[in-house]
This record gives sequence, C-alpha cells and structure tokens, in this order.
Amino acid sequence: MPLGYLSTSLRRLATRPSRSGARSAGARLPRERGDIVLGWLTKVVVVLAVLGVCAYDGLSIVATKFSLADDGQSAAIAASTAWMHSKDVAQALAAAQASASSSNVLDTVIPTSLVIDPDGTVHLSLQREATTVLLTKIGPLRHWATVTVTAQGRDVGS
Repeated sequence: MPLGYLSTSLRRLATRPSRSGARSAGARLPRERGDIVLGWLTKVVVVLAVLGVCAYDGLSIVATKFSLADDGQSAAIAASTAWMHSKDVAQALAAAQASASSSNVLDTVIPTSLVIDPDGTVHLSLQREATTVLLTKIGPLRHWATVTVTAQGRDVGS
C-alpha cells in the first residue's frame, strides 16, 4: 500500500462521526475557524479602549478641579495680602494672577470675578482647560474640559 493512500484513509476516519454521533477530537467543521472568538475579542478590546479613554478624561477633569481649587485659594490669599498693603484693586488682581500663574501657567483669573470684602477677604474665580484625550477634540463637548472654580482667601498675617 502506498503511504498517500494510508494518510488519506486515516484523515477520513478521523473526521467520520462515531456510532454515538460525536465527532473525533481533531475534526472541525468548515465554519469553525475561530471567527466567532476573534470577533468577540475585537469587540471587547474596542469597548475597553473607549472606557479607558473616557475614564482618563474624567479623572483628568477631577484632578484639574482639585488642583485649581488649591491654586485659587493661594491666589485669593495673595490678592488679599496685596489689598491689605495697598488698598488697590488693580494690584490685588495682579497679585492673584501672578500667584495663579506661578502654580500653573494655564491658570487664568477671571478679572470680573474679583470681589473684596471690607475685612479683606478676597473672592475670585479661576479657570483652566483640563488635559484630555477626547473632550478637547470634539467641538460640542469641549466646554466640559474647561474647569472653573470659585475660591476665597484672607491674609491673616501682617
């Protein structure tokens, strides 16, 4: 018997169903090539990637809000100190802007938000755009990446 005939006969036997109707372990139907698993795996990877980007953007906005709140309080205290020494609103605003910029170059004091109480407490608003992957690239959602906080502070020294 030639070897080619033997290997062909063995292949036929391996794919032939047994008497119980079950296929042998090595046999596959033509449709079973792993396409289902590959499609499912691709969907899972895409969903995880989208969730990861959304989570990063969300955490970036939250971190920016906390950082900006600290920077705002420092800027308000600097403005209060300047106000106590000079009683000049322009100098208090300049001190607030300088303090905010020294903490983070992207911090911006909103000039119209500066309010000084009679006791020297300064109220102001700071604004910064959070570093995001997706939100800053989508026009209608861009405003979600802009973080604004209101802070207050008073010079207790001097």
